[in-house]
Amino acid sequence: DAGERWLFHGTGAAGLEGITDSDFRLDLSGSNAGMLYGKGIYLAESCAKADEAEMPNAAALARVNADFRN
Repeated sequence: DAGERWLFHGTGAAGLEGITDSDFRLDLSGSNAGMLYGKGIYLAESCAKADEAEMPNAAALARVNADFRN
């Protein structure tokens, strides 16, 4: 199911500022909380799940276009 979803990204205040200034940057992935599932940008359908990231105190709500096939 290719399409648009609204997803949350747990981050800190500095990360949130960076995302709003220059979008998500894959080259910075894992620089704060590590890469439990490999290199990438971690997003969640639930803000509670996004809040499980290491030491987040902010969450970005992102409109994502992707292929969501299982």
